[in-house]
Amino acid sequence: SNRSLDPDARTLAKRLDGHPLALATAGAFLSQSSLSFAKYLKQYEAKWKVIDSIKELPEYPSRTLYTTWDLSFTQIEQQNGRAANLLRFLAYLDHQDIWYELLHGGQSGDQPLWFIELASDEFMFENAMQILIRYCIVESHHQTGSYSLHMCVHDWALNSLNRDIDATKY
Repeated sequence: SNRSLDPDARTLAKRLDGHPLALATAGAFLSQSSLSFAKYLKQYEAKWKVIDSIKELPEYPSRTLYTTWDLSFTQIEQQNGRAANLLRFLAYLDHQDIWYELLHGGQSGDQPLWFIELASDEFMFENAMQILIRYCIVESHHQTGSYSLHMCVHDWALNSLNRDIDATKY
């Protein structure tokens, strides 16, 4: 495609410091969107400034990754609120071995609607997970039928998405 010849693609790769996880996240985002590399880079720079002002992230890679994940999360939230809530919720679990029955078995009367919907309908759960997979946020393990979050993604979900502990998700 013409996108691979786009000089802004090279600029973006440089800006992400060639970090594989950041490149995968940005690539996944761009494959889901009609945004140009230049526009993504603009959004990235804006988000970077915001993160820079509120987060104490010393190392460069973390900041790069947090910025790409924050951009993706904004997009996920607009596409599917359940998937966004699920990701926020996953921060409170171990980052490995996540599967439908885990939620299904954890149902009780006083849970938020998004949780009840995901925990009582496997198709809806899978649909939310597929969105997170498409954005490179969650990994699927076909052999075991389970999912996991990369450890860095898990840290980001807890430190960034859940800066203030959400008692209902907790």
